[in-house]
Amino acid sequence: RGLTAQAALALDFLEKEQHVLKSVASKALVFAVEHSEGSQRIDLWLCWGLQEPHPHLGDDVALMSLYFGPRVPRASVLPRHLLPFGRSALWGPNEAEEVLWLYVEHSGWNRDWRGSCRGRKINGEVRVL
Repeated sequence: RGLTAQAALALDFLEKEQHVLKSVASKALVFAVEHSEGSQRIDLWLCWGLQEPHPHLGDDVALMSLYFGPRVPRASVLPRHLLPFGRSALWGPNEAEEVLWLYVEHSGWNRDWRGSCRGRKINGEVRVL
């Protein structure tokens, strides 16, 4: 109830693939698609200035918050590329690793995010596909 037919189909597909859609409220509202066993997770970010330049951003795109979110060069986001996720693929940024570095740096985390543990990241090799 309250969902469009397209949204209902998307949720049915996620369930079939054993994934769930979650919303997490912290400093910013974040939506995530997560495997039901918690082994894979993709955060979905609201992007400002993605479709057309925003006067506050110039040629950058802001992630999560227009005024306080990380700013990323438009060329790092567009054109989007398909990235593997489980048995499916999701649209991701043109330069996924660059976007991740800028996000991590903006958050004040250790620049060596690959060698340190934060949140639910498990120890071991971490890579951007």
